[in-house]
This record gives sequence, structure tokens and C-alpha cells, in this order.
Amino acid sequence: HFTTSSVEATQFVEASWLFKEFRRPDKLVHYVVKLIDNLTVNNLSTENVSCLNTCLVILILARYKNQLESVLKSLSGLAQGEPVLLNLVELLRFWEDHYINGSGGLDCSILERSSSIPFSCWRDTVALLTRRQNLRQNAILYYCKGKRE
Repeated sequence: HFTTSSVEATQFVEASWLFKEFRRPDKLVHYVVKLIDNLTVNNLSTENVSCLNTCLVILILARYKNQLESVLKSLSGLAQGEPVLLNLVELLRFWEDHYINGSGGLDCSILERSSSIPFSCWRDTVALLTRRQNLRQNAILYYCKGKRE
């Protein structure tokens, strides 16, 4: 389970090529950009929402490894950084409307079961990232000049 650790899980994570990739903050930034580069709220669908959810898993993992601020700062430093960050905020607010405020009850349990990440981790990470007030370095809008709503 995501919040517990075992020797077997630790060994798997340490041996996994994919998890080695996800330990590198530069790779996290690369994957976040690739996953949401062509996504917008207007073209989000059941066929591509997994890209947004995968991006969010990366950000959840970064949060729990105390790398979230580093990932957001790196995203903001990219040439296309601010547009990517603003798009991510819009996508995450849409995600929040669907999964938390809307009719996403069944989808919430599917996310939790398929990822072994408690839904509270998903919800809390999205709330942190999309914060509009009392901005800190773990909020996306902290890195967007003049767009702090």
C-alpha cells in the first residue's frame, strides 16, 4: 500500500528502472510536461484523462518525497513554463470539480484501487497545488507572475 512500507516493496522500488527514473527531479519535470502538453480542459476526455491522472501521481510522489517545490520551480524555469503551469492549474481545478465536487464517486474509488494511493492523498495534493490564497512554494500559482487569482 502507498502509505506503508515493506521490505519487498522497498526492494522492488530500488530495482525498478521506472522508479529510478522517477527519483530524478529532471525526469519528473519532463514527464509532467509530456503528459499534459496537449491536454486542455476543452479536449479532456475519458480517453486521455489517464495522462492527467498519471501527471498527478508524479506530483503526489514528488510531494511525499519532498520534491514538489523543486519540480514546480523547474517547471516554471522552462521556456514554456508559465503556460504549462497555468494549464495544469486549469486541469487540476477541472479534476477537482469532477472527482470532489461532482459525480466522480465511482471514479474516486477506481483511482484509489488502481493506484493504491488513498483518495485523501489525491484530494489533498490537488488542493495544495491549486491553492489561490496564502500561496507557498508548493502551490502552482506561486510560480506564475501576475496570474495569482
